Amino acid sequence: MVWFNVRAEYGFMKRQDTDLDIFVHRQAIVKPNPQHLQRSLGNDQTVEFSLSGTPKGPDARDVMGPAGAAVQGSAYARRSPTVWQCQPRDQGCSEEVSTIVERCIAEAKAFCGGD
Repeated sequence: MVWFNVRAEYGFMKRQDTDLDIFVHRQAIVKPNPQHLQRSLGNDQTVEFSLSGTPKGPDARDVMGPAGAAVQGSAYARRSPTVWQCQPRDQGCSEEVSTIVERCIAEAKAFCGGD
């Protein structure tokens, strides 16, 4: 992996056997990090993929970690709500804050489509 921009949802990588830049879009990642809301790749991460040719150049498809594992993902990708460390209401969270957190989690799940 050369670089991946989480906000733009794409990046470029190089194969080990050539200096050719290969475009990779977040939708090509088939084994995302389950702790991240966004599909992404970490810089300098080793991945496995197949190639698809386009008029603009080669595209990566079916991107996954080594041996079919989930990718590491970018350090800048949003983390899944289940990974966040939240305090229970009886330990200092006000009702208003807890309601906001619950709504955000529900919206994130709806936005990701269970992904």
